[in-house]
Amino acid sequence: MKKCIFSIGPVQGFIAEARRTRDLWSGSFLLSYLSECAMKGVQNAGGTIINPKINDKLCTNNKDLVGGIPNQFTVECNDEKVSAIIDGFKNEFNNAWDNISGKIWDEYLAKYEQKGKGTKNIWDRQVKNYWELLWVVVDGNTNLEYIALKSRKNWRWSEKPPEGGDHCTLMSDYQELSGYTKFKDGEKQKEFWKAIRNDINIKSLDLEEDERLCAIAFIKRFFPNIAKKIINFNNNVDTEHWPSTLYLAAIPWIKKISDKNPKESEEYYTNAVNFYEQAKREGMLDKLGINDSSNIYKLDGNFFYVDSLKNKNATPSLNESARNKLVSQLKKLQEKCMPKPYFAMLLMDGDKMGELKGRYHDKMSECLSNFNNNVPNILKIYNGLTIYAGGDDVLAMLPSNNAIECAIDIYKEFKEDFKEIDLNDNDAKISISAGLTISHYHYPLMSIYKESKRLLEEVAKEKNGRDSIAVSVIKPSGTYLEYVSKWDKLIKNDAFNDAIKNSQYISNSALYSIRDVLSSISDEYISEKNTVRLPKKLENETEKTDIKEIVEKILISKMLSDRKIKDKEEIHTNKRKEEYARKVIEICNYNENDQMLQLDGMFLAKFISQLKEVYK
Repeated sequence: MKKCIFSIGPVQGFIAEARRTRDLWSGSFLLSYLSECAMKGVQNAGGTIINPKINDKLCTNNKDLVGGIPNQFTVECNDEKVSAIIDGFKNEFNNAWDNISGKIWDEYLAKYEQKGKGTKNIWDRQVKNYWELLWVVVDGNTNLEYIALKSRKNWRWSEKPPEGGDHCTLMSDYQELSGYTKFKDGEKQKEFWKAIRNDINIKSLDLEEDERLCAIAFIKRFFPNIAKKIINFNNNVDTEHWPSTLYLAAIPWIKKISDKNPKESEEYYTNAVNFYEQAKREGMLDKLGINDSSNIYKLDGNFFYVDSLKNKNATPSLNESARNKLVSQLKKLQEKCMPKPYFAMLLMDGDKMGELKGRYHDKMSECLSNFNNNVPNILKIYNGLTIYAGGDDVLAMLPSNNAIECAIDIYKEFKEDFKEIDLNDNDAKISISAGLTISHYHYPLMSIYKESKRLLEEVAKEKNGRDSIAVSVIKPSGTYLEYVSKWDKLIKNDAFNDAIKNSQYISNSALYSIRDVLSSISDEYISEKNTVRLPKKLENETEKTDIKEIVEKILISKMLSDRKIKDKEEIHTNKRKEEYARKVIEICNYNENDQMLQLDGMFLAKFISQLKEVYK
């Protein structure tokens, strides 16, 4: 008996290089579908998949259209069938990829081949050489397959040579398909892409004016349009009504305005749709678990922000008179409450799961299947969009105000689903880490994904020793804060929610004052992307003072002197003011072992509390 472990890549490049939420979903779901096809090839050749359990996660049966098939899977087979299952893996993957790429070429590009310069050659080169299929074979009595695969991934013959010509606006390592260069044949390049954009089969949101795509990006972009035709989906993929980052950011505001001003919000919806038919995005609600009957939920995200509504590129066929009326009406809706322009991207990954999969094939598959099935339901509670939930990986986008609570609930679900292994094996150490980026919606989606990936791998896992969540907040000016914590420190005694609640008594200016004071009295002050860490003790000639006590005293002083809160009687009692200060400091991860205090915990609590305050 042999064990074979198969892997399909590249994963990050295929998923991360996305301009819209639709691109992010398409790359994730398409990779999941290709993995499913490869698994079927292995099964048809006589292999038995022992990890993961996939029967309830098949792409074609998935009513929510959430990718859930991992790009890596383990198979058992008889010795004489090893060669056959490897061929089955390769052949079925390549057949599925060729089928998808071929149909997209025939549907959208074949008729314009002559307008390009070597377009078919570029297409064939990129389609043929993109994927990397890996496998290793080990003795069935061992649990070495994951170690062997890790070693196999370190073998690289050579990097792919850079492509010439003008490059894709989405995947910058690849040549765009017209084959022309802007410098020499700019007009011909424009004509090529203009002809495609004007095709009767291409919708207004499929290809923007400034986009020039390579073959891989083109397949990701147009796959949703013909997915049902290609792989017999039970459901249609509603690409026209995919929620944007603007929409995700606006959801808490929509909730509030539909509740507090139902008549005005209904009037705004009616006018928006009458003035601009494409404003209606009805198909988004089921994806996000929104059951509210208010029609304002059905508007495109551009209609919730004044700056976006004024942007003619976002709504090109909206006439100026109608635009001005809608802007005026929207401003009136926002007199008492304006939507915050922030959404969140959450990336989660199990810690050292490969080692456990080798020891607990059947049980791990069952635990992971339960976890994957429950994650989308948790995200819908928070109106989040599940991009991927397969194996021990999660990729999702959601409103920013409750993003950390959502991450905590998913962590708790993970621990619950694996509690039997946890209880029976003291060495199992079942845990999952997360990278959460809360970003302004103007920030490029590709950059947000890469930031979430960095937070997950470099900060939560490597620097903080796993079982952690790392969070960054990105404002238009750049990274505002970076924070990392073990899960138990946020969850214990409801520390995170207490910090948010009590940070209402602390102003932003107080936080900056604390940072300025501490940086001025410490030789070891470190500021990295506005992350502040300070030594435990500051020494002078006569005594040693605990840095935590210094911060607490400054906080209390600032609370008492702040005009906005000094009239609140409860804060003037020693007991209350010390309690407020202590609870805010609690999530700063004061640690006697490393003698550090992470002040960005306070900045994060304050930022989240301000988001929540707006939507009360």
